[in-house]
Amino acid sequence: MRTSRKLPFVPKKRFAIVVEGECEFWYFQMLKRNEPSIALNIELKIPQKKSLADQYDLVCALAQDYDQVLWVLDMDVIRRETIQGRRGSQPAIQRFLEFRQQLQKRFSHVSVVVNNPCVEYWFLLHYEQTTKSFDLCESCLKRLKNHLPSYENTARFFTHPQQDIYLKLRPRLPQAIRHANLCGAFDHEEAAKSVSEMYRFFQSAEVKSSFFA
Repeated sequence: MRTSRKLPFVPKKRFAIVVEGECEFWYFQMLKRNEPSIALNIELKIPQKKSLADQYDLVCALAQDYDQVLWVLDMDVIRRETIQGRRGSQPAIQRFLEFRQQLQKRFSHVSVVVNNPCVEYWFLLHYEQTTKSFDLCESCLKRLKNHLPSYENTARFFTHPQQDIYLKLRPRLPQAIRHANLCGAFDHEEAAKSVSEMYRFFQSAEVKSSFFA
């Protein structure tokens, strides 16, 4: 009698996502809830201290224990900190560029994801492909409300079962990824250029196999 062979257990890869804002946290939280078959064990991290240095330290610490680490930032926050910084201190944008360069050198499994000006631009790309330069998140938000009139930065809007922004956007995800790719990567020498690098998460091998098999 033939005996069946058990397939070896392959644990899911551990994927940490570090976000500075609640909107990003809620978005990925809803992704986890609505995509239970995803081939990753995703853990969300939102640091209590949100300075760039604190976030960078957290990313470095997580890189020791996780298979992949994603650091998601909104450029409008960095731009605002740069403007409000004390005279004579290192500008926030310069600190960010140095941190990103160090991470690229130290860790091949860490990705820095920039939304310029903010994550709402990623949401907007689900509906339209635009290269319009949004200097402030408020102007991007105004454009997004042409498609999502009830949009608001609240837990209820993002996570309530009757709202659930992820489910609203999910049918348009391939379009958003295509539009984001057309915008290209963040380049500090073109700081006014609107970009969203969120597509990097969806183009990782494990995520691709779960979403677009």
